Amino acid sequence: MALENISKILKASRSSVQHAVKVTIYLIHMAIDFLPMNKIYEQFFTHGMMPACTCISVSALLMGACIEINYIAEIPDTKPS
Repeated sequence: MALENISKILKASRSSVQHAVKVTIYLIHMAIDFLPMNKIYEQFFTHGMMPACTCISVSALLMGACIEINYIAEIPDTKPS
């Protein structure tokens, strides 16, 4: 769900997951959630190249969330040359 929301935000910004530069993922339960999260993450990047990714274990997240994703992507230059 979180990655789908990121995809929609990128599309609205004239970008896409193919333009990802860096992803930071914060997990509450690293031992339980890392492998399922990583499987979904790998399926999300179908274009072959995955961006640099850091996964960090934290003790708590805002509003009781169990995952938080910080996603940095470039917005391609769409101006004519």
